[in-house]
Amino acid sequence: MKKKIAGIVIAMAATILLFVPEQAQASNRYSVVNPDAGNYDVTGSYAQIQGISWNYSGNGINIEAPYVSSDANPQFKWEAYNLSTKEWTTIQDWSESNQTEWHGEIGQNYWLHCTIRSSDGRVSSSYTMCFHYTATEVCITGTYSGLQGMDLLLGATTSDPNANIKFTTYYMGGGWNKLDEFSNCGNWVTATAAANPFRVVYEAYAPDGTLSDVIIYEFTLVNYPWGLA
Repeated sequence: MKKKIAGIVIAMAATILLFVPEQAQASNRYSVVNPDAGNYDVTGSYAQIQGISWNYSGNGINIEAPYVSSDANPQFKWEAYNLSTKEWTTIQDWSESNQTEWHGEIGQNYWLHCTIRSSDGRVSSSYTMCFHYTATEVCITGTYSGLQGMDLLLGATTSDPNANIKFTTYYMGGGWNKLDEFSNCGNWVTATAAANPFRVVYEAYAPDGTLSDVIIYEFTLVNYPWGLA
């Protein structure tokens, strides 16, 4: 569930675009944004974690911390706190890489903690998120979002043909406002086009019902023919 939130531009017609923020990448799995992102003084030295992103990789999880820094070579340290054993584990000690692979214990709950510091050690900040470790090889391998008439056609594939795919759309004006939800409907569903901006959440569940993978994309419909705001 990797990388910074992804960007795709799909031409639907001469004047219709379905747009995902350009910093996103197709390899995105799932991302959590630091609510304090952007709160730093750009006139001085700064180093800030913007959130944490992750994706499944076999029996491990690739984790990455998008960041901003006035330092060209900031350093990162990754740690995990097991809420059951009450023990800290160093995933990756200080390094110039903002990504690494994590192998936790399946079914355990963690605080996943990343710290960034400037190369001279004078500026630092950190970000922590809760994480239920469910590394699995059942992953979402592809997604589709596009217009079909006046509706949205959504599709997804997984690494396990027996997995259940769940599609949920949300209007993001003032928070997560659920619009449509589809489960046990196969690989394709048709959803109602939403007012801007809106998000599509793709979830893959293993045959035993365990949530295995999640992908979230945020879209804005531009020059939509029936005038969404």
